[in-house]
Amino acid sequence: MSRMSETPDAKMRPKDVELLVDIFYQSRTSNVLNYVVGTIIALVGLMYNITTPMDVQYTLFAWITGLAAIIIGTSIVIFTEIVRRQTKYIITSWNVRIYAGFIRKSAKRIFFDDITRIDIEKDEEHERVGTGDLKIYTENADKPAMIWEGIPNPEGIKEVIHRFIETTGKPTPWSHIDKSQPPVI
Repeated sequence: MSRMSETPDAKMRPKDVELLVDIFYQSRTSNVLNYVVGTIIALVGLMYNITTPMDVQYTLFAWITGLAAIIIGTSIVIFTEIVRRQTKYIITSWNVRIYAGFIRKSAKRIFFDDITRIDIEKDEEHERVGTGDLKIYTENADKPAMIWEGIPNPEGIKEVIHRFIETTGKPTPWSHIDKSQPPVI
């Protein structure tokens, strides 16, 4: 018996159990335009409300306009952050998953033995900030079955997924699971 199998953790954890490996979120830099525009609108509204009382023609309409700009700008930033945090990209010991949605939640998974190809797509903006899109393909698919958008270090994540694919044994530990059923949200 090896030392690894003698540890209490190894005795308690069956080999045929799915384990969480990591959870990823979209990078904030992939939504930088929304953050910048929202902040600028909020600051313009704030400056408008600060400087309007100094003018002789101060009106209630001017104050409400400035307040509306503050609310709209702040709402853009908050909504962008909520949407970013509601999309989770998950790697487990058996599959990759996406949980998405703020109001209408959805879930999708692809088991490692179904993945045929993984591509990385980066444009100039992604290159500058170190993010990219990971496109995961399954058998006989022209379009990607799953896209992880704006994730940090897509090359490293691709390598982790490839290592899981390469080390998947036969029969697979998930052979008892109906793959057509979506994961539980």
